[in-house]
Amino acid sequence: MSEWQSAKLGEVASIKHGWPFKSEYLSDHTGKPIVVSIGNFKYTGGFRFDETQRREYLGDYPDEYLLAAGDILLIMTCQTEGGEILGIPGIIPNDGRKYLHNQRLGKVVVKDPERVSQRFLYWYFLTKEFNYQLVGSASGTKIV
Repeated sequence: MSEWQSAKLGEVASIKHGWPFKSEYLSDHTGKPIVVSIGNFKYTGGFRFDETQRREYLGDYPDEYLLAAGDILLIMTCQTEGGEILGIPGIIPNDGRKYLHNQRLGKVVVKDPERVSQRFLYWYFLTKEFNYQLVGSASGTKIV
């Protein structure tokens, strides 16, 4: 039986920031990769791609911003007074579509999969305690 171990989040995971995709290359329903935005998130966690506007990207982009199914993204900026959506997570679906990592979103990179799983982190990111910590440490208009 394994024991729970305490660790600081930064010891087991890091956050990679997204790419600033140019708006002149965004279009609707082209079959190109979808640029994930804050509006695509459910504010209770997860995504709602079929219920929101999907912007697809026609231009070139660095390969490192192409997401894989199972990647976790976090909302990294929030304009609400209480910061309620700061840190809300979503897992990129395995639905055959391509998704791109946009600015204002953080991609969770697990440094040590022996110590923590992506699934555990997803559920941790949904806690009020995580949100409160982010809101308390955010600067400006609640940017992490």
